[in-house]
Amino acid sequence: MLNFQGEKVDEVAKTLISACLWNDSVENKSRAYDVSPQTVRNYVVKQGMEVIEKLLERARKISLEILKGVR
Repeated sequence: MLNFQGEKVDEVAKTLISACLWNDSVENKSRAYDVSPQTVRNYVVKQGMEVIEKLLERARKISLEILKGVR
């Protein structure tokens, strides 16, 4: 899904997705995944804004798939 490289890739991705889905801050969600907010920001700065756009698009696709099954 993301082209992150590093030790905390999964935690960073989970933090960003959670923050997007719950409309919450990275600082609040990072605690749940045991990663510092600064680490998340560093990954995003390194990757650029396309990371956020990819995450939002992926979250939309997942939401649509779930909603199709709920009808």
